[in-house]
Order: sequence, then structure tokens, then C-alpha cells
Amino acid sequence: MRVGRSIFNIIAIFSLLLCLATLYLWGRSYFYLDHAAYEGAQAVDGRQSEFAAESYVGIGSLTYDVHHYSADGATVLSAQPSGFFTSPPFRLTPENRQSLYNGHHLYRLADFSAGVIHGGEGVRDIMPNSTRYQAHFPLWALALLLALMPIIAIGSSRRRKTAAEPVAPPESGAPSAV
Repeated sequence: MRVGRSIFNIIAIFSLLLCLATLYLWGRSYFYLDHAAYEGAQAVDGRQSEFAAESYVGIGSLTYDVHHYSADGATVLSAQPSGFFTSPPFRLTPENRQSLYNGHHLYRLADFSAGVIHGGEGVRDIMPNSTRYQAHFPLWALALLLALMPIIAIGSSRRRKTAAEPVAPPESGAPSAV
């Protein structure tokens, strides 16, 4: 039981750290648009996957794209390295903050979408056909979710401490309070 409690406490501490990082990102998202992505190498069949995370105006966004390049090798994508990429923080002005804010509602807990993006004629090398899966969520909801485990850990440790306090037995010869 003690090992299980230790593992639970380690996970609760990790969850607390993620909660604090989310709170920082939530505050920062009203002033900067942050973007990080991982692009996989192009496969032989012409597919390439990309996973991206963004934060802006209190919203977190996770995107998974599968780009469908031509399999005949006409698209030269191998010059782009695969790996983890970040964009420099984009400073939000009141105008572009409002345009980003208009598309999302902070009272929704999540917004999921999936679709196909078609590259146009002549730009297929730049923008291929892609399948996109995207999720938007308010950062406050993620922070609240991550705070649950530390709250449970603190509450259960307090209950254990009060339950572990010994109760003195009645002295012999003294009348019991029954």
C-alpha cells in the first residue's frame, strides 16, 4: 500500500507542476501566440504527419495533420528535416487578439473538428492535400483538470493524519461516557 501511495504522490506532484505551467501559459496566451510542432519524415508513399500545439487568447489547440504528397517523387519535401520545431512568439495586438478571440468561445469545454484541406493547382508542392484533426479547449479547464489530483492527494493525506492520531483509552476505574 505504501508503494502505491508513493506513486500516487509522485503523479500528483507532476500534475501540480503541469497545472502551474498551464496557468503560466494561460496568462501568457493573452499577449503572445505560441506554436510548437513535430514533423515526421516523409514516407515512401508520400505521406507526412505533423503534430502541433498552440496557445492564444486563453485557448489551447492541438492539431494532427497528415499531408498527402505525390508518391511519384514530384514533390521535393526531403529537403525539409523532420523533428521538433517552434516558432518565435508572436506578439498579439488588440486587433489580432480580437480576430483570434472571435472564432472561439471560452465557455465551451472543447471543440473538435476533422476535415480535408485541398491544395490548389500550382501550389501542390507548397500546400498538399491534408487530413486535419483539431481540438480546441480553454486553458482554464485544463488547469482545473490538472489541479484535481493534487487536491485529492492533499485531502487524503489530511484524512490519514487525523485517522492516525491515537485515541486515549479510558482510565481504569473511571466511568465510561456511554
